[in-house]
Amino acid sequence: MTQVDFYLLSQDNETARLQFSCRLVEKIYKKGHRLHICAENQQQLNQLDDLLWTFRQGSFVPHEKNTYDEQVPVSLSMDAANPPKNHDILLNLAPSIPQNPGLYQRIAEVVAADESSKANARQRFKAYRQQNIIIETHTL
Repeated sequence: MTQVDFYLLSQDNETARLQFSCRLVEKIYKKGHRLHICAENQQQLNQLDDLLWTFRQGSFVPHEKNTYDEQVPVSLSMDAANPPKNHDILLNLAPSIPQNPGLYQRIAEVVAADESSKANARQRFKAYRQQNIIIETHTL
């Protein structure tokens, strides 16, 4: 069964959201999971691609953009509905829930502290709940 984890940040900016996302991705990767990241738009996709190489000195998170290669441990795209087949976790940075959340064991939602982000997250929370998905909230 799918579980969704909402990470509520105390910062209200996109830079903090992406930095935290990179740390989360690194942690998930080091635990041996395969992860798909769904970006909101092309600019965010490119930022994440760059940040995953540079967010922390000495960090290494092998990843590729727009790939369906099952050998790639971390994939990035703007499409959550078509991850590589063996990717069990989704980091959803898009403004809506994925079409088929059941493709993943876990979904991470990272929410900045600004009112717009929180309002959008509430809508995603309700949508997940309507699908009887287990939800955990982590206030950071």
